[in-house]
Amino acid sequence: MARLPSRAVMQCLLAAGAALVLGLAVVWVNIERLDTAYRLEQLEKRLADTNDLRAKLQLEKDNLTSPYRLRKKAQEYGLGPAKPGQLRQGPVVQRDNGPDTPPATGSAL
Repeated sequence: MARLPSRAVMQCLLAAGAALVLGLAVVWVNIERLDTAYRLEQLEKRLADTNDLRAKLQLEKDNLTSPYRLRKKAQEYGLGPAKPGQLRQGPVVQRDNGPDTPPATGSAL
């Protein structure tokens, strides 16, 4: 059997090593891609669940604060429009909403 030159053997080993490294890199990239896809799917499900909950809570808030329901509850508790003399006017307090807002007047609560 003829001996292969050592240079050819080294090139074959180098090519095999490079192929092994590239194969491992492809496997690693695919594993990372699957992990990322799984995390993305979980986040999308969480976002959908959060949006559903927000819609349900908004509907419940709208139902609880509807004028018809509030009027009905007020009648249940014997409440009605304020009579003359029942309303009191307090001092007007302005809140500081930024550097362009003038200073507050009146007493702060």
